[in-house]
This record gives sequence, structure tokens and C-alpha cells, in this order.
Amino acid sequence: GVPPAASDKYEVIERRARICICAPKLEKFVGGSHFVPLSRSKAGKDEWIFSKKEEGGNPFVLRGQSEVGYELYIELSALCRKKGTTTVGPLAMQKGDIKELSCGHATVPLNKTFAATKGKVKLALAGGTPWAKTTIAAGDLKKSKGLFGMMGKPPPSELVIEIVQEKVEGKGEVLPRNLVCAALCIEAISQFMHVQRQGAEAVKDWSRPVIADHVQSTFPTIMDNIDLMTRFALNWKDAAKKLPKGASQKEVDQRNAAFRTAVAAFYPLPYMEANKFPKNFDDGSPKEARKDTMDALFKKKKVSDALQGQDTFQFVPFRIEELMLPCTLR
Repeated sequence: GVPPAASDKYEVIERRARICICAPKLEKFVGGSHFVPLSRSKAGKDEWIFSKKEEGGNPFVLRGQSEVGYELYIELSALCRKKGTTTVGPLAMQKGDIKELSCGHATVPLNKTFAATKGKVKLALAGGTPWAKTTIAAGDLKKSKGLFGMMGKPPPSELVIEIVQEKVEGKGEVLPRNLVCAALCIEAISQFMHVQRQGAEAVKDWSRPVIADHVQSTFPTIMDNIDLMTRFALNWKDAAKKLPKGASQKEVDQRNAAFRTAVAAFYPLPYMEANKFPKNFDDGSPKEARKDTMDALFKKKKVSDALQGQDTFQFVPFRIEELMLPCTLR
């Protein structure tokens, strides 16, 4: 029972679910968001089915504060192109040739009831916003083709999710209080938080610390790109298997150093010229170009070889101010 996009004006490029935490009373969203692309939709039905493959961002992990008025927000949306247009890139977004249209959303309060819930749960789809919901009317739904489909009642507008209550051992103490991300990415995000702590510890005795660290500036950019983050998470997952798991300072330093090396390998990609590595999935730019560039980069034997950039690689190099640490003694 998912309301379709206006088929007379737009053609659908991609369907997806966008997930985040919201605070309805404050009328704002909390933390970042995560999205899961559609796996398939059943023919003749407004039914969206999502893959459970880790690489597709599903299952996802939710970590949020309970009993403070927060809600899990899941929006179904369709990335659409206006019929008859061919523009791509930022111009397509500016002109409105490509838009993301909402197809309904569902929310569930983050409270003790939610914390005790397990298994499949049905949530009613609504229109509007999390703080000003509207009812999805029967006329908003597309009836199935055929005589019986035309005569029958439209399907209920609902979203089915499966909840698994599971603690992330050894990582909860460093993860952000409010987080929605792919389960695949938890290990990488946890290690990044350790690197952040180490960076903060190094400048705690300075009165005006300015941390200029390529890892702390680059990793959030990697997280903003689902294909980059998925690839990084897979790479880090393999690399972490070979590292010590102990809590001694030597072992912690070893893991942090390995993480820095892993991020450095990805450094050229988010800063590369847009003609070689398109910046936005939602502006009609070809995804294949991004994948081809990533594949080419990681075929290099050494990171330093790739950074030479003698063929397809164009990127913004390190700036000296990124490596400086201006501080004032107390």
C-alpha cells in the first residue's frame, strides 16, 4: 500500500527507505541518516521489498536515547526524473529535473516498549511530516490491474520491520548516543571514535586546540557516501581480523595506526575532481563511474603509486594547514 509517485510527470530512477531519529516535539531530526535502496517491487502491487544483504545497508543498527521523546523515523521515497529531461549533475537538482518524492513514512517511539520488542512489527504509513502527520487516503493508492484488482479494496498502507535486540559488545561505550547506520559499518565507526579520543587526548593540555587531522576530516566524508562507506567497512573488517584485540596501550595504538592507514588509502576519492568521481548519487550522475574509479584506485600496488595520479587520478592534494596544529600555551 505504498502511494506511487506522479507517473504522468515523473519516471522513477530509484526507490529507497531513509532512516533516522526524530524529535517530534522539537520538530527536528537528531543525528545523521541512513538509507537502504529497494531490492524489488512486486509486479502489479505497491509493495516494496528490501534485500537483507549487508552490502545493501540492511540490516541497520539503531542506537538512540530512550524515554526522551525520540522516535525512529522511516521514510519511503522515490528518486524521480521529470519526463522529457536529460540534465544531470547539480544543474538537474537546481532546475528541479530530478527530485526525491516522499511516498509515506512510519514512526515508532523509542521507549521501554520498543526496547522490549522483538520480531516483525507492522507500522502504519502516513503522509506529511513526523510532527504534522496526514492520513494516506484510498485514492492515493494505485489499484492492482485486472478485474478483481479494480473491484477489490486497496491494500493497507503499512511498513513491516523486523526488530532484533542485540548489544554491540565492547563498542557501545564509544559509539554516538544517537546513531543509525548499516550493521556492516559499526566496527569502522567504533574504531574512528577511538581515533578521535586519541586525538583529543593529545591536545588536552592546550588552551585553544585546533585539530587538523586528515583522518578526522576524511572519514566523515567517506561516511556521507554509501558506496565509499560500504567499501571502506568491508576493507576494514578484513584488516581488523589481523589486528590484536587487547586493551593495552600498545595494542590500541596499533589498531589506531592501522585505521589511519586504511583511511589514507581512501583519501583521494572524496576530494577527486567531479568529472572523474561524481559527487552525488541523486543528481543523475552515473554510479558506474564511481565504481570504476574505486576499482582502478585499489588495483594500484601501493597507495603512494595511486597518489602520483599520472593517468585518471586528479585530486586536491594535502594542504600544509591540514598538518599544522596552531595552539596557545596556558
